[in-house]
Amino acid sequence: MMQNFVLTFHKVLSQKWFKDVINVVSSKYKFISSQDIEKYYYSNKKIKKCCHLCFDDGDNSFYDYAFPVLKQMNIPATLFVSPQIITDSSNYWFQDLESALLQGHGSLLREEIAEVTGWHRTQSDRYGVIALFKSMKASLRQEVLDRIRAKSVVETKTKLNITKEQFSQVCASGLITCGGHTLTHPILSNETDEVAEEEIGKSIEKLSFLSGKDISYFAYPNGITDLDYGNREIEILKKYNVKLAFSTDKGFFNKRNDPFSIPRFALAGIPKENRVWITGKIFLLPIWDGLRDMLLRNKYEMVEKKQRIQIRKTFANSYVLQ
Repeated sequence: MMQNFVLTFHKVLSQKWFKDVINVVSSKYKFISSQDIEKYYYSNKKIKKCCHLCFDDGDNSFYDYAFPVLKQMNIPATLFVSPQIITDSSNYWFQDLESALLQGHGSLLREEIAEVTGWHRTQSDRYGVIALFKSMKASLRQEVLDRIRAKSVVETKTKLNITKEQFSQVCASGLITCGGHTLTHPILSNETDEVAEEEIGKSIEKLSFLSGKDISYFAYPNGITDLDYGNREIEILKKYNVKLAFSTDKGFFNKRNDPFSIPRFALAGIPKENRVWITGKIFLLPIWDGLRDMLLRNKYEMVEKKQRIQIRKTFANSYVLQ
Protein backbone atom coordinates (compact mmCIF):
# COMPACT_ATOMS: atom_id res chain seq x y z
CA MET A 1 0.00 0.00 0.00
CA MET A 2 1.50 3.32 -1.11
CA GLN A 3 1.10 6.03 1.50
CA ASN A 4 1.82 9.76 1.83
CA PHE A 5 5.05 10.94 3.38
CA VAL A 6 7.32 13.91 3.99
CA LEU A 7 10.96 13.61 2.96
CA THR A 8 13.37 15.94 4.73
CA PHE A 9 16.98 17.01 4.11
CA HIS A 10 19.58 18.95 6.05
CA LYS A 11 22.35 18.80 3.47
CA VAL A 12 22.33 18.06 -0.25
CA LEU A 13 25.39 16.36 -1.75
CA SER A 14 25.17 17.72 -5.28
CA GLN A 15 22.67 18.60 -7.99
CA LYS A 16 23.17 15.15 -9.50
CA TRP A 17 22.52 13.44 -6.15
CA PHE A 18 19.39 15.50 -5.62
CA LYS A 19 18.13 14.80 -9.16
CA ASP A 20 18.61 11.10 -8.45
CA VAL A 21 16.42 11.48 -5.37
CA ILE A 22 13.76 13.35 -7.33
CA ASN A 23 13.73 10.81 -10.13
CA VAL A 24 13.42 7.86 -7.75
CA VAL A 25 10.61 9.44 -5.73
CA SER A 26 8.69 10.74 -8.75
CA SER A 27 8.55 7.27 -10.29
CA LYS A 28 6.01 6.26 -7.63
CA TYR A 29 4.85 9.43 -5.87
CA LYS A 30 3.41 12.81 -6.77
CA PHE A 31 5.00 15.91 -5.23
CA ILE A 32 2.72 18.17 -3.21
CA SER A 33 3.10 21.44 -1.29
CA SER A 34 2.75 22.14 2.42
CA GLN A 35 -0.47 23.96 1.55
CA ASP A 36 -1.80 20.66 0.17
CA ILE A 37 -1.01 19.00 3.50
CA GLU A 38 -2.79 21.80 5.36
CA LYS A 39 -5.87 21.28 3.18
CA TYR A 40 -5.62 17.52 3.80
CA TYR A 41 -5.90 18.06 7.56
CA TYR A 42 -8.30 21.00 7.65
CA SER A 43 -10.36 20.89 4.44
CA ASN A 44 -10.60 17.15 3.68
CA LYS A 45 -8.45 17.40 0.56
CA LYS A 46 -7.83 13.94 -0.86
CA ILE A 47 -4.20 12.99 -1.48
CA LYS A 48 -2.81 9.58 -2.37
CA LYS A 49 0.72 8.37 -3.07
CA CYS A 50 2.13 11.85 -2.46
CA CYS A 51 5.43 13.21 -1.15
CA HIS A 52 6.32 16.61 0.25
CA LEU A 53 9.94 17.77 0.31
CA CYS A 54 11.32 19.95 3.08
CA PHE A 55 14.71 21.27 4.13
CA ASP A 56 15.76 22.14 7.67
CA ASP A 57 18.22 24.91 8.66
CA GLY A 58 19.08 26.53 5.32
CA ASP A 59 22.48 24.98 4.69
CA ASN A 60 24.30 26.45 1.68
CA SER A 61 23.76 23.21 -0.20
CA PHE A 62 20.03 23.90 -0.33
CA TYR A 63 20.57 27.09 -2.31
CA ASP A 64 23.47 25.77 -4.40
CA TYR A 65 22.13 22.32 -5.27
CA ALA A 66 18.49 21.75 -4.36
CA PHE A 67 16.90 25.10 -5.21
CA PRO A 68 18.04 25.11 -8.88
CA VAL A 69 16.67 21.59 -9.38
CA LEU A 70 13.36 22.42 -7.71
CA LYS A 71 12.97 25.43 -10.00
CA GLN A 72 13.94 23.48 -13.09
CA MET A 73 11.47 20.69 -12.31
CA ASN A 74 8.79 22.96 -10.80
CA ILE A 75 8.57 21.02 -7.53
CA PRO A 76 7.23 22.72 -4.38
CA ALA A 77 9.08 22.41 -1.07
CA THR A 78 9.27 23.95 2.40
CA LEU A 79 12.39 25.53 3.88
CA PHE A 80 12.55 25.73 7.69
CA VAL A 81 15.09 28.23 9.01
CA SER A 82 16.06 30.14 12.15
CA PRO A 83 15.96 33.85 11.23
CA GLN A 84 18.59 34.97 13.73
CA ILE A 85 21.13 32.73 12.04
CA ILE A 86 20.30 34.23 8.65
CA THR A 87 20.31 37.88 9.71
CA ASP A 88 23.53 37.52 11.75
CA SER A 89 25.28 35.40 9.10
CA SER A 90 26.24 33.10 11.96
CA ASN A 91 26.49 29.35 12.40
CA TYR A 92 24.09 27.06 14.16
CA TRP A 93 25.48 25.72 17.43
CA PHE A 94 25.68 22.19 16.03
CA GLN A 95 27.81 23.38 13.11
CA ASP A 96 30.40 24.87 15.48
CA LEU A 97 30.22 21.74 17.64
CA GLU A 98 30.83 19.57 14.59
CA SER A 99 33.89 21.64 13.70
CA ALA A 100 35.31 21.25 17.21
CA LEU A 101 34.75 17.49 17.25
CA LEU A 102 36.21 16.98 13.77
CA GLN A 103 39.33 18.85 14.92
CA GLY A 104 39.73 16.47 17.85
CA HIS A 105 38.65 18.73 20.72
CA GLY A 106 36.25 16.33 22.41
CA SER A 107 38.21 16.27 25.67
CA LEU A 108 38.40 20.07 25.82
CA LEU A 109 34.68 20.28 25.19
CA ARG A 110 34.08 17.93 28.11
CA GLU A 111 36.27 20.08 30.36
CA GLU A 112 34.33 23.21 29.45
CA ILE A 113 30.97 21.43 29.86
CA ALA A 114 31.97 20.39 33.38
CA GLU A 115 33.16 23.92 34.18
CA VAL A 116 30.04 25.65 32.90
CA THR A 117 27.42 23.21 34.15
CA GLY A 118 28.96 21.99 37.39
CA TRP A 119 28.44 18.39 36.29
CA HIS A 120 31.08 16.06 37.69
CA ARG A 121 33.39 14.70 34.99
CA THR A 122 33.09 11.14 36.28
CA GLN A 123 29.35 11.32 35.65
CA SER A 124 29.28 13.26 32.41
CA ASP A 125 32.14 11.24 30.84
CA ARG A 126 29.76 8.31 30.54
CA TYR A 127 27.83 10.13 27.83
CA GLY A 128 28.59 11.33 24.33
CA VAL A 129 29.46 14.99 23.84
CA ILE A 130 26.55 15.47 21.44
CA ALA A 131 24.11 13.91 23.90
CA LEU A 132 25.42 16.23 26.62
CA PHE A 133 25.06 19.29 24.38
CA LYS A 134 21.50 18.35 23.49
CA SER A 135 20.68 18.13 27.19
CA MET A 136 21.86 21.66 28.03
CA LYS A 137 20.11 24.98 27.98
CA ALA A 138 20.99 27.00 24.90
CA SER A 139 22.66 29.80 26.88
CA LEU A 140 25.06 27.40 28.61
CA ARG A 141 25.73 25.47 25.43
CA GLN A 142 26.71 28.73 23.75
CA GLU A 143 28.94 29.62 26.70
CA VAL A 144 30.84 26.37 26.21
CA LEU A 145 31.36 27.13 22.52
CA ASP A 146 32.42 30.71 23.28
CA ARG A 147 35.00 29.50 25.78
CA ILE A 148 36.40 27.06 23.24
CA ARG A 149 36.52 29.79 20.61
CA ALA A 150 38.26 32.20 23.00
CA LYS A 151 41.10 29.74 23.42
CA SER A 152 41.71 29.94 19.65
CA VAL A 153 42.04 26.18 19.32
CA VAL A 154 39.12 25.63 16.94
CA GLU A 155 39.07 26.81 13.36
CA THR A 156 35.44 27.72 12.77
CA LYS A 157 34.06 27.64 9.26
CA THR A 158 31.93 30.62 8.29
CA LYS A 159 29.14 31.29 5.82
CA LEU A 160 27.74 27.77 6.09
CA ASN A 161 24.15 28.89 5.58
CA ILE A 162 22.13 30.87 3.09
CA THR A 163 22.29 34.66 3.26
CA LYS A 164 19.42 37.03 3.91
CA GLU A 165 19.43 37.99 0.23
CA GLN A 166 19.30 34.35 -0.87
CA PHE A 167 16.49 33.68 1.58
CA SER A 168 14.48 36.57 0.11
CA GLN A 169 15.07 35.20 -3.38
CA VAL A 170 13.89 31.74 -2.34
CA CYS A 171 10.75 33.10 -0.69
CA ALA A 172 9.96 35.24 -3.74
CA SER A 173 10.20 32.24 -6.08
CA GLY A 174 6.59 31.26 -5.44
CA LEU A 175 7.75 27.64 -5.26
CA ILE A 176 9.32 27.46 -1.80
CA THR A 177 7.26 27.96 1.35
CA CYS A 178 9.24 29.30 4.31
CA GLY A 179 8.57 27.88 7.76
CA GLY A 180 9.68 28.54 11.34
CA HIS A 181 12.47 26.62 13.07
CA THR A 182 12.81 28.78 16.23
CA LEU A 183 14.91 31.90 16.47
CA THR A 184 18.31 30.28 17.21
CA HIS A 185 17.63 26.49 17.15
CA PRO A 186 17.54 25.54 20.86
CA ILE A 187 16.05 22.22 21.88
CA LEU A 188 12.83 23.63 23.21
CA SER A 189 12.17 21.11 25.96
CA ASN A 190 15.38 22.24 27.70
CA GLU A 191 14.19 25.83 27.97
CA THR A 192 11.92 27.75 30.33
CA ASP A 193 8.38 28.68 29.34
CA GLU A 194 9.50 32.24 28.63
CA VAL A 195 12.43 31.23 26.43
CA ALA A 196 10.38 28.64 24.53
CA GLU A 197 7.69 31.20 23.70
CA GLU A 198 10.24 33.82 22.71
CA GLU A 199 12.10 31.39 20.45
CA ILE A 200 8.91 30.34 18.70
CA GLY A 201 7.08 33.66 18.64
CA LYS A 202 9.97 35.86 17.56
CA SER A 203 11.04 33.37 14.91
CA ILE A 204 7.60 33.54 13.32
CA GLU A 205 7.48 37.33 13.53
CA LYS A 206 10.98 37.78 12.06
CA LEU A 207 10.43 35.25 9.29
CA SER A 208 7.18 36.93 8.36
CA PHE A 209 9.03 40.24 8.11
CA LEU A 210 11.91 38.77 6.09
CA SER A 211 9.68 36.84 3.70
CA GLY A 212 6.78 39.27 3.50
CA LYS A 213 4.40 36.37 4.09
CA ASP A 214 2.46 34.77 6.92
CA ILE A 215 4.27 31.84 8.55
CA SER A 216 1.92 28.90 8.97
CA TYR A 217 4.32 25.97 9.26
CA PHE A 218 7.01 24.97 11.76
CA ALA A 219 9.64 22.27 12.27
CA TYR A 220 10.84 21.44 15.79
CA PRO A 221 14.63 21.56 16.29
CA ASN A 222 15.88 18.00 16.70
CA GLY A 223 12.20 17.11 16.72
CA ILE A 224 11.70 13.93 18.77
CA THR A 225 8.21 13.84 20.24
CA ASP A 226 8.09 13.98 24.06
CA LEU A 227 11.86 14.47 24.23
CA ASP A 228 12.48 17.67 22.26
CA TYR A 229 8.97 19.14 22.35
CA GLY A 230 5.56 18.47 23.84
CA ASN A 231 2.15 19.98 24.55
CA ARG A 232 3.67 23.27 25.74
CA GLU A 233 5.27 23.94 22.36
CA ILE A 234 2.13 22.89 20.48
CA GLU A 235 0.01 25.36 22.44
CA ILE A 236 2.50 28.16 21.74
CA LEU A 237 2.39 27.39 18.01
CA LYS A 238 -1.40 27.54 18.02
CA LYS A 239 -1.20 30.92 19.72
CA TYR A 240 0.84 32.20 16.76
CA ASN A 241 -1.59 30.76 14.20
CA VAL A 242 0.68 27.98 13.00
CA LYS A 243 -1.31 25.29 11.19
CA LEU A 244 1.20 22.44 10.77
CA ALA A 245 4.30 21.38 12.70
CA PHE A 246 6.76 18.67 11.74
CA SER A 247 8.70 16.29 13.97
CA THR A 248 11.63 14.01 13.14
CA ASP A 249 9.72 10.88 14.13
CA LYS A 250 9.80 8.36 11.30
CA GLY A 251 6.59 7.43 9.53
CA PHE A 252 3.93 8.17 6.95
CA PHE A 253 1.41 10.89 7.68
CA ASN A 254 -2.33 10.35 7.81
CA LYS A 255 -5.42 11.64 9.60
CA ARG A 256 -4.43 9.77 12.76
CA ASN A 257 -1.48 12.14 13.15
CA ASP A 258 -1.83 15.35 15.11
CA PRO A 259 -1.19 18.11 12.51
CA PHE A 260 1.27 19.51 15.08
CA SER A 261 3.32 16.29 15.13
CA ILE A 262 3.65 15.24 11.51
CA PRO A 263 6.33 12.54 11.03
CA ARG A 264 9.03 12.67 8.37
CA PHE A 265 11.52 10.35 6.73
CA ALA A 266 15.01 11.71 6.11
CA LEU A 267 17.88 11.42 3.66
CA ALA A 268 21.07 12.55 5.36
CA GLY A 269 23.03 13.70 2.33
CA ILE A 270 26.06 11.50 2.95
CA PRO A 271 28.15 9.62 0.36
CA LYS A 272 26.70 6.18 1.14
CA GLU A 273 23.31 7.43 -0.04
CA ASN A 274 23.97 6.66 -3.70
CA ARG A 275 21.19 5.95 -6.20
CA VAL A 276 20.97 2.29 -5.12
CA TRP A 277 20.65 3.30 -1.46
CA ILE A 278 18.07 5.98 -2.28
CA THR A 279 16.03 3.58 -4.39
CA GLY A 280 16.12 0.92 -1.70
CA LYS A 281 15.07 3.30 1.05
CA ILE A 282 12.21 4.88 -0.91
CA PHE A 283 10.75 1.58 -2.01
CA LEU A 284 11.18 0.00 1.41
CA LEU A 285 9.46 2.85 3.24
CA PRO A 286 6.50 0.62 4.25
CA ILE A 287 8.88 -1.57 6.28
CA TRP A 288 11.71 0.94 6.86
CA ASP A 289 10.83 1.47 10.52
CA GLY A 290 11.51 -2.19 11.16
CA LEU A 291 14.75 -2.19 9.20
CA ARG A 292 16.29 1.05 10.41
CA ASP A 293 17.25 -0.34 13.82
CA MET A 294 19.62 -2.73 12.04
CA LEU A 295 21.44 0.13 10.34
CA LEU A 296 24.50 1.68 11.99
CA ARG A 297 23.26 5.27 11.75
CA ASN A 298 19.99 4.49 13.49
CA LYS A 299 21.71 2.44 16.16
CA TYR A 300 23.71 5.58 16.92
CA GLU A 301 20.51 7.63 17.06
CA MET A 302 18.95 5.14 19.46
CA VAL A 303 22.01 5.26 21.75
CA GLU A 304 21.99 9.07 21.73
CA LYS A 305 18.29 9.19 22.60
CA LYS A 306 18.77 6.69 25.42
CA GLN A 307 21.71 8.70 26.76
CA ARG A 308 19.75 11.95 26.73
CA ILE A 309 16.93 10.35 28.71
CA GLN A 310 19.47 9.05 31.22
CA ILE A 311 21.18 12.45 31.47
CA ARG A 312 17.88 14.05 32.38
CA LYS A 313 17.40 11.53 35.15
CA THR A 314 20.98 11.80 36.42
CA PHE A 315 21.07 15.59 36.46
CA ALA A 316 17.39 16.22 37.19
CA ASN A 317 18.22 18.43 40.18
CA SER A 318 20.84 20.46 38.30
CA TYR A 319 20.00 24.07 37.50
CA VAL A 320 21.14 23.29 33.96
CA LEU A 321 18.03 21.20 33.41
CA GLN A 322 15.59 23.29 35.42
